[in-house]
Amino acid sequence: MGFSKVQDRKRDSEPLACANEISSAEAIRNLNRQQVFDALRQNAPISRRELVDLVPLSRATVSSIVKEMTESGIVQEVGRAASTGGRRPILLGYRPEAKLAVGVTMFDDSIKAVLTDLEGEPVRFLERKSSGLYTEELIREMIDTVDELCGSIERRRVLGLGAGLPGVVDVDRGLIMEHISRGRSIGAPIEARQMFEESLGMPSVISNRSRAAVLGEMQHGVAKGYHNVLYLFIGRGIVASIVINGDIFFGPSFSAGELGHTTVVPEGLLCGCGNRGCLDMYSSESALVARAIAAARGLPDSIMRSMVHGGNLQLLSSDHVVKAAQLGDAAAIEALDETGRFLGIALSSAINLLNPELLILGGPIGCTTGRLLIEPVRREIERHTLSIPLSILDIVSGSEETKSAAIGAAVLALKGTPIEAIFAPCDPECIELGI
Repeated sequence: MGFSKVQDRKRDSEPLACANEISSAEAIRNLNRQQVFDALRQNAPISRRELVDLVPLSRATVSSIVKEMTESGIVQEVGRAASTGGRRPILLGYRPEAKLAVGVTMFDDSIKAVLTDLEGEPVRFLERKSSGLYTEELIREMIDTVDELCGSIERRRVLGLGAGLPGVVDVDRGLIMEHISRGRSIGAPIEARQMFEESLGMPSVISNRSRAAVLGEMQHGVAKGYHNVLYLFIGRGIVASIVINGDIFFGPSFSAGELGHTTVVPEGLLCGCGNRGCLDMYSSESALVARAIAAARGLPDSIMRSMVHGGNLQLLSSDHVVKAAQLGDAAAIEALDETGRFLGIALSSAINLLNPELLILGGPIGCTTGRLLIEPVRREIERHTLSIPLSILDIVSGSEETKSAAIGAAVLALKGTPIEAIFAPCDPECIELGI
């Protein structure tokens, strides 16, 4: 009886053991694929013999993986190397355009979407106006924009989608947990990732748009080559993205970086979050405009009056304020100075805490103001920051923020793509036809 039970247990465990062996074998296969892929993309054009010398794998294993990469379209033969005494070896070239990723994000009244290759290089870009009022409407508009962007491209070539969204985003579960859109706050969490995946049929990852923006800056923008970065999105709200040793720090509840709710004026203005004196109330887009209106009322010759219909200062926008400051308007410059002062107070604490190499002033305000905002921010930071972290700090304006964020969202999708998806076969004719 005892022997029978042991045999029964053994039979029951055989399928599990078999599954574990298959899983282990596939994991080793994927590790081998990654090694060969990395060696080829970094050294192409390269021969098979040279590739074997670069990775600790057998010639047969390398040949098998090269065959897979050729079928996937990411590798092609590009000629022959010089002879070293025998037959001239065939050279293998890398084709990052064979597989694509999509990035999409929304800012104010527009949606930006981009297709990139495997290296995050943009190959197609699309912008559409947005009119949605509620978060679900905005996501549907983003979905329509991606659908139009991808057009007739073979969907097997598209590895995945990254979306940069406003609000507190749970990256693991694909949920927007908190978001105020055009003055309307969401109720229950929104299944944003599910909406994208069900509508577009591609793996999706969602994140706060400032996280996407800093990835875009590290890929192609002002943060290229940096590994410890503090990116400040300044728009309708203020939020920071923290990059430590090349990786974004999200925090265990994905809410790291809410610098807009740092207190800069104890017992100050009441914020929508329920606290008083938050940075959002003193340095956001609406705070800048309100400050500019107040300053212009005290200066009858302010050119901001001529920028709006009938001289009605209530019609001022942040674009008007920035343009006026660039033209030397004293009231606009004063408004930006005061805005930068409060930003500098909050940022000083963050710099002392995180010791970044680079501070980027981004978002709709940070990317357009240049030295007009950098200078007052820098002055305040120098007053409150320790000399050692200050000594290595660079402060710059962000790149054109909406395009950068879309590229970063695509990079986010690429980072989450498993190697087996990159190796999936593709129709070579579709690749030859181009985008």
